[in-house]
Amino acid sequence: MPYRKISLIASISLILTVLQPVVNLPILFQISQVFAQTATDRIAEAERLYQQGDQQIQTSQYKEALQSFQQALTIYRKIKDRKGQAFSLNYIAIVKRTLGDNIESLEFYKQALYIFREIGDVLWRSFGNFQTNW
Repeated sequence: MPYRKISLIASISLILTVLQPVVNLPILFQISQVFAQTATDRIAEAERLYQQGDQQIQTSQYKEALQSFQQALTIYRKIKDRKGQAFSLNYIAIVKRTLGDNIESLEFYKQALYIFREIGDVLWRSFGNFQTNW
């Protein structure tokens, strides 16, 4: 029995010694860095689109703002950023209401409110009884 254990250990050592040049761990770490950069890039793109939408509202470019917020929302959903989703939904609702689409606006407000409550963000309290203002 002891011979088998020694033989097994020797075999494993030999395999690891031979395969060490083949298994290049730094490459594995580089791959994880690429994934991290991709996630960081997505967050940055979503934030850029969100800010762009905000600026477009300031200049009364409502249709363009709507597109920016919708694109930001898509990214926030992909990266599972609930707070980003809630804020984007809220702005979409604002733009929809500004464009006169009150029914669709209300649906987006409801979605935003649901997420704000879900994540425990106190901003949802500022919504108050927004339905009574319609």
